[in-house]
Amino acid sequence: MNSKKVARKTLTNNQIQEIIQLYNSGISPKEIGEKFAIFNNSVTRILRKQGIERNQAATKITKEQQDYIIKKYQEGISSETIAKGEYALPPKKRKTHKEEMAS
Repeated sequence: MNSKKVARKTLTNNQIQEIIQLYNSGISPKEIGEKFAIFNNSVTRILRKQGIERNQAATKITKEQQDYIIKKYQEGISSETIAKGEYALPPKKRKTHKEEMAS
């Protein structure tokens, strides 16, 4: 069995503070990990060690999906029925590479 140790990347205090700031502004651990060339579970470990609560457990929805949910609720569909997915949400529009690079 060939087990190679992977060196753990040491982050500065400034980088850790930037990770916290990015996370609190809504950036996902995956995106933060990509920015710092670390795994997303390393990001969540750093946040946990710093006492930062997870606040991104729920899947984010688009404005279009939000409007759709509101419309269905106003039509009399119960929130429970909507949450169970019995009324399918319109699909999320995937960002193009150009849109990703701009954000």
